[in-house]
Amino acid sequence: MGRTVEDVLVSGRTIQEIKAEVFCWMAEWGIKTEEERDDFVRGRMGIPGGLGLTAPKYFEVSYRQSENGVLVHTEGWIGVYGVSESSFSKDALFGGIPRRKGWKTIEQLWNRLKSMSNQPSPIVKQIKTCPKCGGPLTYIEQYQRWYCYSYQKYLPEL
Repeated sequence: MGRTVEDVLVSGRTIQEIKAEVFCWMAEWGIKTEEERDDFVRGRMGIPGGLGLTAPKYFEVSYRQSENGVLVHTEGWIGVYGVSESSFSKDALFGGIPRRKGWKTIEQLWNRLKSMSNQPSPIVKQIKTCPKCGGPLTYIEQYQRWYCYSYQKYLPEL
């Protein structure tokens, strides 16, 4: 059945701002990072090799600068027995609960990305270091919290 795929063009934002939003979304939905590069992240929610409600749901997000903004390419799928893939579906019935959950999760990301083009850019400043890894912290004004890209988490109040 393949993968669920959508491209979202986000205008007026930087790749770093979009990555921060994607990592916030991942944290809120309990998606664990499996692979990360400057222009790509893959995450998983659920148990590898899980069945039924625990079937693993995978998400890939890549970022590419274009002249009109940042093109964000998203893909999502359910791993079926570790040997095949099934797309998400908002209309799946009965045994399709994991497919509906995957749809709901990735649809929420699409909505967040689309709304970023309509909001003013938050002020981002780097002046502190992460107490866990020593990397630079980025203050995300929109959430009024410090975020560590290396540690991939928001930190408690500093």
